[in-house]
Amino acid sequence: MADATVIAARRYADAYPGFRLAFPVEVAVPMSRLTLELLVQERRPLPVVEEYALRLTHAGVTKIGDIARYLGLDDAPVTDAIVAQMQEENLEHRPDPHGGRMLVLTPNGIDAATDLQAVTILRVEAERIFDRLAWKAVDYTARELIHADDVKADGIVTLPSTRTGDVDLADITPRALNKLLNSRSDRREPPPLQILSVETILRETRWYLPAVLLVYQAIGANDTRFAVTVNGARSTPYEQALDATGGYDRLKINIQPSAGEPALPIELTTQRVAHDRVVGWHRQTAWATPATPGDVSAETEDSKAARHELDTAPVRAVPAFEHRHLLAEALTTARRRLLLVTSSVRDAVAGDFFDHLETALRRKGMRVTIVYTNSDNRSDHDRDAIGRLRKLAERHTNLTLVAHPGPASAALIYDNTWINSNFGWLSYRGDPTHTYRSEEGTLIRIPAIVDAHHDTCLATFVSPNTA
Repeated sequence: MADATVIAARRYADAYPGFRLAFPVEVAVPMSRLTLELLVQERRPLPVVEEYALRLTHAGVTKIGDIARYLGLDDAPVTDAIVAQMQEENLEHRPDPHGGRMLVLTPNGIDAATDLQAVTILRVEAERIFDRLAWKAVDYTARELIHADDVKADGIVTLPSTRTGDVDLADITPRALNKLLNSRSDRREPPPLQILSVETILRETRWYLPAVLLVYQAIGANDTRFAVTVNGARSTPYEQALDATGGYDRLKINIQPSAGEPALPIELTTQRVAHDRVVGWHRQTAWATPATPGDVSAETEDSKAARHELDTAPVRAVPAFEHRHLLAEALTTARRRLLLVTSSVRDAVAGDFFDHLETALRRKGMRVTIVYTNSDNRSDHDRDAIGRLRKLAERHTNLTLVAHPGPASAALIYDNTWINSNFGWLSYRGDPTHTYRSEEGTLIRIPAIVDAHHDTCLATFVSPNTA
């Protein structure tokens, strides 16, 4: 499954006319997992008219017309209910000694009516999810949420809560909870319990829902707009909640100008498929990529053709949002070589990267070279991430790690593909200042040119001065 930021960017890159998508940011929506003490009532298995037909017959109301008048209904729906209960062998329609016909409960009907009168009230504990941005109970499950420790470790930006305090009983009503129970998309029958009251909130723990914040910048003007997606779909309620609470300003997202793409020979730039056309290809594939495990691919002839262009174009633009996808592709598909040049290394990126890198290093015949600039500015790197890289190099002889003493143009080469871009390959998240750069690049799939650049990088960077 594609990266959530890539799916969101593909689907909503053109959300605002006159704006260009600058960067997709992983964010976390604040949630509370509540353990509640509830008073609940078992729901009756019968439709309401059938239930009251049994109840009233048991109470001595034996004429169909009388039951209809008691319920404020016409005779027709009551007759239908009576017929249904006769088919269940709970009712009989017998001659009335006083004239006409009357309803009589069978032995089974007497048992059913008695059970209906025995209302069972239960006191139970249940867990519910409360959305602290929308400030309401929601139908998410605990397995869809992530812990605060994971949010921090992965460098994910947290969206603000609408309120700072704990959830109160007034915020979580029986009506709201019953509405959620009844609206479950996977429920074919009414839920077995009806919530009568929320007695107390026993426990509240803070969790987060993964989401994507899309940051747009005006073309030729100083203006910024945002969109929020969850599970690949745009969330207007979240956008409105953030706007109403000033949440966008509170996030302090900082989009800096691009560092600029490293220069390419003119024979490559003249072949390069332009940015807007490549974004159009991505847009055509957007809904063919499942956003969640349960989604069904909506592949069409157009999306297949667009995907083919993305996968085969010899020289094309790389939009800012595609870099992460290409790094993941490099780690999972490379079979011969992988070379990565990056300026910074962040713990928040390195965790996922190391897991996939170690798998790549186990492939027979695989060679990996990672170059990072050995800057005097300690804030450029996270010490733990550099330490993990060094330990990995000690364990795998096919990994060459180089601390380059000066500035270097970033690059990614895997097998016969070269991504020419100053994107922060190992620092695209985790910056404590929430600073992002909208770096675009160029993908080259011409083997002779990729080989030549790979050789140039090795000659430039690989020396006895390894980390």
